[in-house]
Amino acid sequence: MRGRRPVNWEEEIKKTKRIQRKGILMSLLSLVIALGMIGGAKLHNPEIAVGRMILPSIGFVFVLFVVVIVLRRCRK
Repeated sequence: MRGRRPVNWEEEIKKTKRIQRKGILMSLLSLVIALGMIGGAKLHNPEIAVGRMILPSIGFVFVLFVVVIVLRRCRK
C-alpha cells in the first residue's frame, strides 16, 4: 500500500489566501459593474426610482466590509 505524500501546510495556506483575495476582488468588481448598470439605467431613464436599487448595493458594501474584517481577524 502506497502512503500519501506529506502535505505542505504553508503552501496550502498561501493558496487559500490567494483564493480569498481573488474572491474579494471579484466581489468588488461585481459591485462596480452593478453600480455602473444602475447609473446607466438612471441616465437612460431619469424616472427610475434609484432608491430601491441603491439600498441593496449599500447592504452589499456593508456585508463585504464585514467579510473583509472577519478574514483579517482570522489571519492574525
